[in-house]
Amino acid sequence: MHRLKLSPGLVRPRLLLLLLLVCATVLVDAHSFGREFIWDDQFFIAENQFLRSFSSLPKLFVTSITEGAGGQPTNFYRPLQAVSHLLDVQIFGLNAGWHHVTNILLHALMAALFFLLLCRVLKEK
Repeated sequence: MHRLKLSPGLVRPRLLLLLLLVCATVLVDAHSFGREFIWDDQFFIAENQFLRSFSSLPKLFVTSITEGAGGQPTNFYRPLQAVSHLLDVQIFGLNAGWHHVTNILLHALMAALFFLLLCRVLKEK
């Protein structure tokens, strides 16, 4: 198994940069805490019948996200986004605040993973 070896001098600055990035990501989106659903959230989440039960999970992978809300089939195919919404609805109901928390945490996680990927790619060059 390949082990990642970091020099001790690089670990702390990278960790600090990573923490700064995660904090900045959360702060940028923090204004959405305590807010209601907006714009298309009502259609994609609140009115989406596919999010009411885990039995609809297979439908999320073969239909557009608009079909669950009674819309026409479109090319708006986002199965992982729909699964995230399904999990949120099943865990938190239609409490918009918790949906926002989930999205902010996912955004911070993706930013952190992208940062770590860049560190690894740039180190190899």
